Amino acid sequence: MDIPAFVRDANGFSGFNPMQEKALSTGLFDQNIVIASPTASGKTIIAELCGLDFILNKKQKAIYMAPLRALASEHFTISKKNTARNTKSVSRCPRETTTPRRTICNDLT
Repeated sequence: MDIPAFVRDANGFSGFNPMQEKALSTGLFDQNIVIASPTASGKTIIAELCGLDFILNKKQKAIYMAPLRALASEHFTISKKNTARNTKSVSRCPRETTTPRRTICNDLT
């Protein structure tokens, strides 16, 4: 599946911004990349691109983590809406970091 086209269409974008284009042209789906970019510059879309590539093309699971519950909830709602037709499930694990690791996301099977 053409993940960049899917994400553009799902989000109503006409294209990606220069930072996102650079990440894509650098081989975003083929290697680990650190994205250091200002707030509101499009890093979440990069995470969405990578997550969807893992889920739809590589048939693996992906985890998106956010530092704030409100931010995680917002992205969960958007991801669920944008990917409902193409993914098996989107789950949310609203737990603190003190929860034992083995129980954090036991519903992601």
